Amino acid sequence: MQFSQITALALLVASATAKTKQKANEYQSGDCGGGLNFGHASFKLDDVTMDDSTHSVYLSTMSKKDTWRAFSGKTSNGGGCTGEDLGLVPKLECLNLDTTYGEGKRIKCVRYVNQAGCEDGIGPGCGGDKPPAAIPVSNPAQFKPPKMKRSAKFLDIDE
Repeated sequence: MQFSQITALALLVASATAKTKQKANEYQSGDCGGGLNFGHASFKLDDVTMDDSTHSVYLSTMSKKDTWRAFSGKTSNGGGCTGEDLGLVPKLECLNLDTTYGEGKRIKCVRYVNQAGCEDGIGPGCGGDKPPAAIPVSNPAQFKPPKMKRSAKFLDIDE
């Protein structure tokens, strides 16, 4: 009895700490129903292009802070995102590629957005093209490394 309780507790802890893979699964239907058209699941997804026969995508992230950014164009199937930046997706889970952003603005590509350190949607991992602004330093001297003292004790030098 004790062994099974310990095993159950270990499995519960392991499942609670396991990371969920990012997903961008494509479906031919407009509501993520029916069979999977193309599945994309990984711990490192970046740009995911939508096949022309796909009409909805199920999106998930590894963190509650992360999200996806939608684009109106793609370089090619399996390529990268181009065209108009439609913005961050309004929700996770199922999105209709043809109607989410209005008439004539089909989602053709999604880009994973890691929100850690992301400010105003601009910077590395934010799905934008601009690097983050430099942090102003009022006194650069305070960031100089300290001078090291030579010591025979720590460098094994006989003096």
